[in-house]
Amino acid sequence: MKSNKNVFNIKEIIIIIIVTGVVCSLATGIILFSNYKYTGLKDDEYLNEFVDAYAKVIDQYYTEVDREGMIDSAISGMMNYLEDNYSIYMDQSEADNLTSQLSGEYKGIGIEILTNNVINSVFEDSPADEAGIKAGDIVVAVNGVKVANSSETISLMAESDENSLELTRNGESYTVKVKSEVIEKNIIVGELMEENNKKIGYINISSFTKNVDKQFEKVLNNLEEQGMESLIIDLRYNSGGYLDKTQNIASLFLEKNKLIYSLESKDGLEKVYDKTGEHRSYPIVVIINGASASASEVLAGALKDSYGAILVGQKSYGKGKVQQTMDLEDGGLIKYTTAKWLRPNGICIDEIGLEPDYEVILDGNPLEWESDTQLEKAVELLAK
Repeated sequence: MKSNKNVFNIKEIIIIIIVTGVVCSLATGIILFSNYKYTGLKDDEYLNEFVDAYAKVIDQYYTEVDREGMIDSAISGMMNYLEDNYSIYMDQSEADNLTSQLSGEYKGIGIEILTNNVINSVFEDSPADEAGIKAGDIVVAVNGVKVANSSETISLMAESDENSLELTRNGESYTVKVKSEVIEKNIIVGELMEENNKKIGYINISSFTKNVDKQFEKVLNNLEEQGMESLIIDLRYNSGGYLDKTQNIASLFLEKNKLIYSLESKDGLEKVYDKTGEHRSYPIVVIINGASASASEVLAGALKDSYGAILVGQKSYGKGKVQQTMDLEDGGLIKYTTAKWLRPNGICIDEIGLEPDYEVILDGNPLEWESDTQLEKAVELLAK
């Protein structure tokens, strides 16, 4: 009788050897990478001193120590030591809030609701839109619970992914069921106006979120299809956001190889140019104020220096530094400055700001066409 044995031929043996070699190489690479990541700190006497102090406190302090809390405090203290207002530690709640603001998305039904429960607007193609909810409707109850203000309404709706809403329209009551979905925030507001027989486009950018460039390009193309001859870009009260999104928007206007901005770090100077073939040539006015900061100033500076745009309003905030973030295992993060950024003309606006070509003090309310003196000046310049 022949015994059953596993026998490998030469070809199979060679394959096994190769596979084993690849696995071992990958494992070795991972180990080496992990060690290499902080090789420069391996023999750091200052870090060793910190570790020794941490270990001593954990081991000998007279009561139990919250290790996570102590490390968080240590990281916060390290960031405070830098004496840089933009280099900070954020706990999980603060980190989640920042991420939410910059994501350009939120979970909801797609409405903007005023304090008195009046629906100010309904986002196109949102669950609220599909349910037939209209601007001007008033929310009376959520899941049978009467609500007196928007805070109560939002709080109750957040408890479930599907809600029954009682609303009134022109004094008549109706009820709908609406599911909550991930909604893309409307960061861009666009409008076409006519003055002296000239078609002037207006685009307001409220923040540089992860989807702002796509929204901007969509609105811009729509205005151009309507025959727009010049453009106003409103960056007032825009505190910034993602730098690469600013670069994408600037690239819609600048000619290829035009300088957008430069980064100055301890590694030297890096210049960032427009790499696209797309560009525009019509007149542009950018409106800024003291709350226009960071990425807003980058875009305004690029359009001013490399396109010839006119700045109207008041001096901008003056944030000329760039930050990166690092997620921490406890859900928090650190945000730290990595470079200064320079306008195409070589000037860093940190703590200086952008000076408008036409300084106009706001008299009235922004976006109210009849009383917004800064917007009025922008229109005047383009309607000549």
